Amino acid sequence: MDHLDILPSFDARLRAQAEQWRRNRRRDRPRPETTPTMPFVTLSRQYGCPAWALAEELARRLNQRLGKDEYVIYDRKLLEWIAAHHAIEKDLVDSLSTRSRGELEDWVVSLIGGRPSEWSVFQGLAKAIRGLALHGRSILIGRGGALLTRDLPGGVHIRLIAPAAWRLEALAREWPERVENLNMDTLRRLDRERESFVRKYTGEDPNSPEHYDLTLNAARLSVDQQADAAEKLLVMI
Repeated sequence: MDHLDILPSFDARLRAQAEQWRRNRRRDRPRPETTPTMPFVTLSRQYGCPAWALAEELARRLNQRLGKDEYVIYDRKLLEWIAAHHAIEKDLVDSLSTRSRGELEDWVVSLIGGRPSEWSVFQGLAKAIRGLALHGRSILIGRGGALLTRDLPGGVHIRLIAPAAWRLEALAREWPERVENLNMDTLRRLDRERESFVRKYTGEDPNSPEHYDLTLNAARLSVDQQADAAEKLLVMI
């Protein structure tokens, strides 16, 4: 995880975000000791549902409401990049209030304590996801975000689903060069792999509707319609 392949623009954006966290930490004014309640979003999806398209449209609408670009989208690669770069992770955690930082550390210790060494890799990822959620105004795609943040205030947890046949067609349009390798067996395997990550590290079934505030059928709703529903729910937080 030390050499994740991300675009230079993403790398620059994340380093700029880390600098902002550093500036926040250096501010002289007293920091609040209460847990932040600024809203954040987690997006979970079945394989082949276009979560990034919804995240972009939702971020655009929310930033338009605020009059400034504050909502930031973090997908799997960006979350893992933060977890792999310990200096960036430290900037994120240190920029939290003292209380939030203590709660985050206690939560990670309770999650990881006594587990095998492979859990130490997940520890950084979990800490990054929780830290970004505590900062608020973030949209977190995948990696069990809903389950890792379900106890935090201000979260809206969204699940994207669609019939398998629709998802195969969507994947074929997105990756025409891979269409010959796309079939129902492949899709089922990819679904299992995605679910196994969440099950392994949280002990929960990511398909259970109880984990989500809103479940959207991507085959029946356009991206605009999905964003309409998510925006209405989020602005009530």
